[in-house]
Amino acid sequence: MVAALDSPSEILKREYGVFGPKTLEAFYELNAATYNFDTFSDFEKYLPVGEEVLVPFAAPERVFVPDPASGMAVTEIVGALTQASLKAQIENSLAPVATAIDREPYQLRYVQSVRLEAANPSAECRGDPGQTATIVEPAAMTARYAAEVRARTAFALRDDTVPTIVGIIDSGLKAVGDGFFHEKYFPPNVQELNGVSNHDDDIPENDHKDDIYGTNFYGQSGTIEPLPTDRRKAHGTKMASLVLGGPRIAELWTSLPNEPRVLLKIVNFSSSLPSAEMVDASKLPSAIAYLKAQKADIINLSLSTPERLIPIKNAIQNNDGLLFVVAAGNAKSGPGLNLGGFGLYPARYGGSRGFSHVVTVGAHDLSGGRAVFSNYSNEFVDLLAPGCAVETRTDEGDIVLDNGTSPATAIVSFTAGLVHGIGHLKPQQIKNRLLVGTDFDPALHEDAWSSGRRDILKAISLHHDVIDTPNRTPERTFATLLAPQALLRFCAVPPSHIEPNTLRKIIPNIHTEDGIKLEYWVEIDETLSKDRCDQTAANDSIGRMKIDGQESDGPPISEVREIVLAMFIRRQ
Repeated sequence: MVAALDSPSEILKREYGVFGPKTLEAFYELNAATYNFDTFSDFEKYLPVGEEVLVPFAAPERVFVPDPASGMAVTEIVGALTQASLKAQIENSLAPVATAIDREPYQLRYVQSVRLEAANPSAECRGDPGQTATIVEPAAMTARYAAEVRARTAFALRDDTVPTIVGIIDSGLKAVGDGFFHEKYFPPNVQELNGVSNHDDDIPENDHKDDIYGTNFYGQSGTIEPLPTDRRKAHGTKMASLVLGGPRIAELWTSLPNEPRVLLKIVNFSSSLPSAEMVDASKLPSAIAYLKAQKADIINLSLSTPERLIPIKNAIQNNDGLLFVVAAGNAKSGPGLNLGGFGLYPARYGGSRGFSHVVTVGAHDLSGGRAVFSNYSNEFVDLLAPGCAVETRTDEGDIVLDNGTSPATAIVSFTAGLVHGIGHLKPQQIKNRLLVGTDFDPALHEDAWSSGRRDILKAISLHHDVIDTPNRTPERTFATLLAPQALLRFCAVPPSHIEPNTLRKIIPNIHTEDGIKLEYWVEIDETLSKDRCDQTAANDSIGRMKIDGQESDGPPISEVREIVLAMFIRRQ
């Protein structure tokens, strides 16, 4: 019986014990006619959940070792067999134990950009002619960040904000030290910076030579530039520019004398392969360990594989001191896929069903709806971010438009970096803040657990409550609600079990078939949950609030789209 999360290899491992290429091919051939699978790829993607499938016949799995007295390896013994049928059966049952992950099926693919067909990309992105994605308005960004730093200083009695190091495992970067990727964005490995050329000067040694700003993970050198010939070589550079906030924000902050808020460590992950599109999955755990040793706080991953590779899962699961921001993936043609019924990793390690330190990011278009190519799931995808007509930067320094869940992921990594730097939060808390700080849209209910789009200003407002009133001027108010727990009085039956300091978000005026609902989010033991109640008293004010020391009544709840509550604040 096929379970919801099964893959062909998982079924074979459970029922058969062997899942090599020949066995997978036999598995496909046994079931292709029954379920009308034209290709093995269709078989992988559309296993008939709830139905029975045939698996090849197998004897119990056994491990063979050569007889030392014979002087022959197992493969040599099999090669000497003359009975063709017996030889074929044994060959089909042999699987290298330690090296299976290095074979070609165990490759990670970069989540490449989506090439839109229309002459005007904004048309397919459901925008106006010439429109591009808005990551954040620079003036609003700098003003909000400055306000949060002032509030943090008052709260902590000192400015203890810190830059965040984001590790990017991608196709490399060109070039450190130019007018955009200024050297101050790259914290140097001081031991290598002051060391001997072509020598591992790290103490202790890490087997990487001259890795001042990062490493070429295959050459184990500090050459982080991408492959010179592949047309997709700029993928890593594009993502790096977005992890810095995109061309507009990064260039604005580069011109300032203060220290940048987000720093980069680069892992060039594809320089030994013929194409920049595929990389060896077996090396990803070591790349994660390398970035952890280089003091990275966040790891940006735009990689995917349909195989549930246990070493990769363990490497991510066991590094819960890091925040992983991963791409949900794009459909090569047609609409995106629901990750609830489609195996794609590490994308399925995020969401409410995944790990608390993994954020899986889908893409939204210029209209705010899910981009047609973006994978989605209200269980495995956390939130959506701009992923259509996004301005980014190529290796040549040109500003180009990029589309896909990869740019969306890099934008969320930038947001996460700011949240971490202001609040000193743990990975689980950063993930929760990113979710709380989304713009709620009921139309996105099936697309992401948060039903929301990433919003930098809400996410970084760790010391201010944000009252979102779209029909008022200003549309957003950054204030201090004096009694936020009183917001639950708008429930017809107020919940009595909610501690005031656990309340994180209020979404009123949700129209459903069962009437108008209010949704409230709470965070307990670093776990975020949400619930709804019947809403009442629509014309009442949300209560007293303070702005710049002045008290006033807040707007009526009927005019509020949502309220995002601060994490660090002293209330009266």
